[in-house]
Amino acid sequence: MFIMLLSQSSFAQIYTPQGSPVTVYNIGEQFTNAQKIAIRQDLQRRYPNAIYVDEATTTYNCHAYAWSVSEGGSKYWMNSPNDDIYMTDGSYTQTYLSDSKATKVSYADDDHSAIVSYGGYLISKWGALCLMKHRPNDCPYTSNNLKYYKLSMSISGEENIQLPSNTATVTKQYTLSNIPANATVNWSVSPGASILSGQGSQTIQVAFTGTGIRNVKAVVHTSTGQSLNIPPLTVTTSIAPIVTDIEIFKYFQGTGEFTLKAVTNNPNGIFTWTIASGNAELYELPYPDDASFLEFPNIFAAIRFYEYGWCTVTVTSTDINAIQSYTYSKTFSISEIYEAQNHY
Repeated sequence: MFIMLLSQSSFAQIYTPQGSPVTVYNIGEQFTNAQKIAIRQDLQRRYPNAIYVDEATTTYNCHAYAWSVSEGGSKYWMNSPNDDIYMTDGSYTQTYLSDSKATKVSYADDDHSAIVSYGGYLISKWGALCLMKHRPNDCPYTSNNLKYYKLSMSISGEENIQLPSNTATVTKQYTLSNIPANATVNWSVSPGASILSGQGSQTIQVAFTGTGIRNVKAVVHTSTGQSLNIPPLTVTTSIAPIVTDIEIFKYFQGTGEFTLKAVTNNPNGIFTWTIASGNAELYELPYPDDASFLEFPNIFAAIRFYEYGWCTVTVTSTDINAIQSYTYSKTFSISEIYEAQNHY
């Protein structure tokens, strides 16, 4: 069927974010409405856990959807190895599933591309068949070797900013990397922040006033006519220490006993620990003569587990003048903690 489609097609050209030309095919619709309904019903029967997103069509395929159509591009058919250009010209950088900026997936052991969705799902076009939302291995393609990619352009700068007071204004610099040649940048920021200088360029100066959570955003306008939305950078300004994670580890403790540590930008604050679980308790640990514990003892807590299950730990930080507080919670799998400990 695909040979027939390509024989009735014409060539077209689109561009990667870095401006490399990509040859694609302009193919007209070959399916009737009845055929589209039959294809949908067949896929829902064979893949009952996959979620239908859009109808079968011969106008575009998986590579075109993942790398171009999902970003607002027109519907074309993109054959391999042309999709490789996005991964080799610097437009996208290989990363990991755990990276929150991962957006594209290449099925390296098969001829398939997808985009990252939520809750462990991907979205992909199954050849000329339907556009589907599915688990990585719940599709007609071999999923043994998945490679994840993120846009190479990214905003960098300070994300957690300590303020001396509720009304203080601080100025920080933010930079967008890997901008294509001859591109311009349109920056924007959330209320509570303002751009002082650099609009249209690679680097801007931003003033933040008062406490809050703001986004620094950028849209890149390329010389090839694309408008690329860059993943925003979230900036938190706070008087209280900002907690970004809770780590758990063992420090010469007994069975089922572990140490918690608040990962923070300011360990000088006051940290209060609580748990929401009937299978664990916090207890006072006589810390040994170790400077990392003695210098900032409040960022540490000791926890004792009694049985498997889940345990939510919350740490509330307050500045030394008790003006503002900041709360962070994390849920741990107790069995995974034990497994990791036994592994090491």
